[in-house]
Amino acid sequence: MGGTDANVYIRLHEGEKSTEDILLNNSLTHNNAFEAGHIDVFEVGIPQEIKSPDRIEIFHDGKKHDGLYLKWIEIMNMNTLERKWFE
Repeated sequence: MGGTDANVYIRLHEGEKSTEDILLNNSLTHNNAFEAGHIDVFEVGIPQEIKSPDRIEIFHDGKKHDGLYLKWIEIMNMNTLERKWFE
């Protein structure tokens, strides 16, 4: 199992509010993000009106059959230190 070289994006939702598409391109833990066996960490800025996301979307701009397998996603609000997990 490899990974993906496609651009990977996240969109966070809280109720009716949502962020724009956020490119996950600068892993703090690996030079080549989204490779098999990696735990990648990203720091992204989001609008202040999104405080505690209740839903997320992860997608890529690669080909239809490009693989992207995520076991879990953890989101942490750096102001409140609240953590949420999405499986």
